[in-house]
Amino acid sequence: MSKRSKGKFLLRLLMVFAVAIGVSLGALYMLGGDKAMLRTGLEGNLSQATGYDVRIGTLNNASFFPFLEIDIADVRFHQTIPGMVIDAGRVRAPGRVEAVTEKPMPGPVVATVDAAKLKVSFGDLILSRTRFRVLDMTGIKIDREATGYRAIALDHVGIDAAASALVVSGTYGDDAVSIRLDMVNDGGDSNPIWRVKDNAILNASVGAVSLQTGFDTGLLGGAVLNITQFGLADHPVVGAVKIGRHNGGLRIAGEPELTLGDFKFVPDVIVGATAENAEKIHGTIRVDGVPVAGSSDAKALADLYSALAALATPIPDTKAAKNAAPFWNDALDHIQVMQMGDGSSLRTSAFLNILQDSPTDTAP
Repeated sequence: MSKRSKGKFLLRLLMVFAVAIGVSLGALYMLGGDKAMLRTGLEGNLSQATGYDVRIGTLNNASFFPFLEIDIADVRFHQTIPGMVIDAGRVRAPGRVEAVTEKPMPGPVVATVDAAKLKVSFGDLILSRTRFRVLDMTGIKIDREATGYRAIALDHVGIDAAASALVVSGTYGDDAVSIRLDMVNDGGDSNPIWRVKDNAILNASVGAVSLQTGFDTGLLGGAVLNITQFGLADHPVVGAVKIGRHNGGLRIAGEPELTLGDFKFVPDVIVGATAENAEKIHGTIRVDGVPVAGSSDAKALADLYSALAALATPIPDTKAAKNAAPFWNDALDHIQVMQMGDGSSLRTSAFLNILQDSPTDTAP
């Protein structure tokens, strides 16, 4: 993987949306679509991608060539009401037959975006290059019922030209969220072309949990995160983690190890593999120097576990909770802990007892 591909996966989702929207707009453009037709196409594309009924309050601009350029405001994501449809009106391409479009009856609003601007070169879309001319989103709000965990409110997601960085700021429940990823401008001030910087540094934090990491060449389709700091500020985890595709899932492996004080651990865990008879999550964790109860390392490990579990525990009796329970139970049963040549399931290991006395059904 080339240097220019380092960190690209952080923006891959945005590019997938851009390609999907580009294809939709391109078809409408070639049909001679007017503004109403473009709005309908965008709403349908976003609805299909998210699973919600998307309504765009204001379409300021939508163009396809030579740039995919979107400028929208007052975007609402509704839960759908099965079996209920409304006539959304007639849309017409110049010189073509009118067509009646139907949409689901909109249910409760679960997410909103105040404004979003996106500008991507048509050539970059075709060549799958993760570069942006404009990326700016404000006022993103997602209800906790939609996330299944906590409400998300992001003030800003976009390129900060002065800082040469992709920045995200907002809250996850009551905890502050901050993300900064180094970017570089391959164009000029009046015609910027933003991409992830070679040897970029990612700084992210959610509440008291923070991550600072660089990127290195890793597995095909993956990367190595050289972690400067992960966890709680007064006692961080340091080391490196290799992340890459494996049998249709994701493999997370120590590269070569992670340390917290004198405690060392090497994960080799596969999540979401599609191989036949594979569990949803399985693998091994090799540990060395397991801290004794009451030591500073043991307390630091337990504090980090508690902080992460608080962020990752879903709302009881939600779809997220129902999905989380079998996932974590699989992890407890199918992740082996290796210490001094002796292996046991995570559920029965002494390592887990350091983290907490009795694991719940919804968090590890």
